[in-house]
Amino acid sequence: LENKNWNSIWESNFDPVTIDDCYIRAPFHQMSALEYDIMISPNMSFGTGHHATTQLMIKMILLMDFMNKRVLDVGSGTGVLSILVDKKNASHVVAIDIDQYAYNNTIDNVLLNKTSNIKVFQSDIFSFSNKDKFDVLLVNINKNTIRNQFEYFKRILSNNGTIILSGFLDLDFIEINEIACCNSLVLKKEISQNGWKCVMYKK
Repeated sequence: LENKNWNSIWESNFDPVTIDDCYIRAPFHQMSALEYDIMISPNMSFGTGHHATTQLMIKMILLMDFMNKRVLDVGSGTGVLSILVDKKNASHVVAIDIDQYAYNNTIDNVLLNKTSNIKVFQSDIFSFSNKDKFDVLLVNINKNTIRNQFEYFKRILSNNGTIILSGFLDLDFIEINEIACCNSLVLKKEISQNGWKCVMYKK
């Protein structure tokens, strides 16, 4: 290959993302005057804000009050959702991901954004050793994983807790909603973008 400054080329193709009052950028981009300015060094992890499911999750998060809430981010990727809820005054945030790159990347981005209430673990939801319940679960993963883990999600969700789900298509909503209803969760809101779905349920 021709010798090039590949880092410079990567930077030129990485555009910042604006989602309502949230601005997601790489460290080399200018700061924004929007309420939530988040720096992400994406490396090899999912969650730069460019994909529809991440944008839908952020839109849902921006609608909610996280003051003094305990939050679990399942499949944290870059940690962008954890960082946002920390900026929205969540009292305690736990980010978990089974992928080594995502785990390391979340730690890097937590430090980059100088957030103070986020704990990061490399773990799946079943191996994650935690006896506490959470007020909010953020789950942006695939349909099959959601289906297989839903009963556990309900178990660790506090009474009157909220779960936000994405990572599945519009056409999968009927199946996801049936699973949620069987677990006695109430649908509060649903939004779509480019064929992808995001839903909010209350326990």
